[in-house]
Parts: sequence; C-alpha cells; structure tokens
Amino acid sequence: EPAFLLLFLEFVNDLIKRFNYIILDTPAGGVNHLSSLMNSIDQVLFIFDMSNNIAVNGSIDALHSFIDYYEDFYENYKNGLLTGMDKTYVDRLIVSRGGKAVEQALETKKMCIVFNRSQKINEVTQSLDQLREYLDTLGKYEKYRDRIYLVGLIPNNKVINITNNRGSLFYGKDKKLTYRIDSIAKNIIDPNINCPTLANSNKEIISFL
Repeated sequence: EPAFLLLFLEFVNDLIKRFNYIILDTPAGGVNHLSSLMNSIDQVLFIFDMSNNIAVNGSIDALHSFIDYYEDFYENYKNGLLTGMDKTYVDRLIVSRGGKAVEQALETKKMCIVFNRSQKINEVTQSLDQLREYLDTLGKYEKYRDRIYLVGLIPNNKVINITNNRGSLFYGKDKKLTYRIDSIAKNIIDPNINCPTLANSNKEIISFL
C-alpha cells in the first residue's frame, strides 16, 4: 500500500541518518517490491546456496532479476520517467543530497556474492564459470564483471543450537565459522577494497576465499 510504503521509506531514511550501516534482509527478489530503496542501497548481497544445482541456478537467476530491475529503474531515472512513490522519493533525495550524488549512487551500484553451504572448491569454480557464461549470453558480462564482488565463503557447517534462550549466536562455539562471518562483514564494510571481482581468475578468487 502506498501509505505503508511511504512510512517504511521514511523509517529507513531515518535509520540511514542514525547508523553507518543498514542491512535489509529480503527474499531473493524482495528489493523489486521496494523500488524506491534503489536510491539508498550501496550494494546488494546475494547468498549463493551451493546445496545443489537447483539452488545455484536460483541464485544466479536472482542476480539476473536484480540487474534487469536495476537497469530499468536507472533508465527511467535518467529519462525522467519515474512516477508515483519512486519519483516522490527520488525528488526528496535530490533535495537533501543533490542530483549528482543520487545519480552516482545509482550508477555505481555494487553486487556482492557469498557462497554458502559449500562442500567442495570445484562447486565454487563451476558456479563462477556458469555465472560468467550466463551473463555473457545476456550480453552483460563485460558491463558487470568489475561490479560483482566475491566477498566470502561459508562451508557446509553443521551448527547445532545456533541460538540459546538468551539469543547468543554461534560466536565462541565455532571459531572457524565465526572468523569467516567476521571476514565477510569486514569485506562488505571496507567496502570491498580487497575483494576480487568476477573479472579475476578462478584461482585468484579461490585463493581469496
């Protein structure tokens, strides 16, 4: 509902002013339903589930869907075709941040990938090759290869009792997993300074992960 969406956008905008980092956890295509947030998002994090081929294909499809939606939104912005809530929110941001800042935020949108539930290294390399081939088929590989960052890998750990009654996470219970989660957080916050992109070789990416 437009009224609810406006309240939500105002809430998020207030959070952005109060905190350095905001993470929105959405379904794979969830951001598509919150188009006005496209202006405020610095990077989109995709969790590549390595459980099976269907999960990998779904992860690649989610990234493709976001790229399509992002491009449509950006083209509408550049051509002055945004309407409704999208236009209202963009106009507000332009007033508060300036037109150049808003356009730059849209133009340099980053996409990051975390490989999850990985059991074998060759699963990661196969997924990288599959993603490159898929983007190349769509004619989008050259455009996005330097904007898709590989920020981490989480092995197929069996974490029992992730939380207890006090809400304590696995920190201290699984130090290797803790280290990996901390590294991913750091790679995102830095922002992605040392992370390889899809343009790097598989060997370079695996060495980093």
